Amino acid sequence: MEAMTDYQRTEIKELAEKYGINIEDIHIKRFVIFLLNKPLLNERSEKPDWKEPDNKPSSQNLELAEFIELIIAAYENDQPIEVSTTIKGIKSKTVKLSGRNCYKLVLFANTELEHQQDGTYQGLFGWEFKDTINQHDYFTEPYTKEELDKILRYERNEEIKRKKNKKRMFVRQLNIIYYHLKDNGVFNNKTKEPTSKEYQFLYDSLCVLGMFPKDNMYTFSALLKKEALRDYIRKR
Repeated sequence: MEAMTDYQRTEIKELAEKYGINIEDIHIKRFVIFLLNKPLLNERSEKPDWKEPDNKPSSQNLELAEFIELIIAAYENDQPIEVSTTIKGIKSKTVKLSGRNCYKLVLFANTELEHQQDGTYQGLFGWEFKDTINQHDYFTEPYTKEELDKILRYERNEEIKRKKNKKRMFVRQLNIIYYHLKDNGVFNNKTKEPTSKEYQFLYDSLCVLGMFPKDNMYTFSALLKKEALRDYIRKR
């Protein structure tokens, strides 16, 4: 499990003072459970966006499969692929790939997916590993349309399952911390749900831990912070 930093603990303690929450270090340490389940966040996300981080192989498989689908469509319709990016401090530039270069991109992406999936599809679908196009070539034989369709269905279903599992874990963790604070007298134990200050403290603490964009601490109203968590708090 990723450890909570001293800076994060200090920030949470300062938030408690800001919102009039009387909390001790022993309770702050409980927030470490959220470091097990960190989503990849959009810039202004009110609720967690349950996508796997980019370093998860299955997520990369889906990205590559969808990229292959796009390139093939462009190649078959004799349309160029435009590649562009915006990097701070560097002038934006667009590169176009078409014809033979586009076909090579199809081969490259297929080869990367075949290497990256590392036998997953062979085990799932009973396929043989792809041979290289010729003895001295790096590129492997591309997936057929039927194979690519099957890969896309599988990876998209897996993505849906991952998001649901991450969301369920977050709901469980949020309720663990909420009822821990409530049962130990840190939060008001006479109200049916957190007070406005308690919602704000919870939300901002989750921003500190990376569950929400940190800018939201300063730009979101008390109502937005409450609405972001309210649906996840379960009555006991």
